[in-house]
Amino acid sequence: MTDIKELQSQADAFNDFVNREVKVWMVRRGEDLLTLAAKTGISKSKLSRSVYRSEGSLPVRDLKTICAALNVDMTVIISAADNALREQLETPLTDAQLAAQILARAEAAKQAGYALAAHPADDIVSEDSGWGA
Repeated sequence: MTDIKELQSQADAFNDFVNREVKVWMVRRGEDLLTLAAKTGISKSKLSRSVYRSEGSLPVRDLKTICAALNVDMTVIISAADNALREQLETPLTDAQLAAQILARAEAAKQAGYALAAHPADDIVSEDSGWGA
């Protein structure tokens, strides 16, 4: 039997995958938060909080509105998120996979107009000479 904490964790992961798929479709359609907000009537700050910062899940009506604005069927996003969740539950992420996900999210954020910065207290540790400086 699955406990409540595990179910909540899976629900949070599913929401993250839905948000990731929305960002993927935003990039595919050349949309940023400002234009998506204008097309959907959902405020830029609400989109940012839900899609980019995963602060809560998107209400279904908002997801449906976003999908219409992106010209993608909502079931495509939900199916992709469900498949990603199932894959994650079957095999835990390796460090390389996690790094690839982080880089993909950073690229999506950059393309959406966000500036990425490191905190001054962060230590950059890498054996890859292409990183850091």
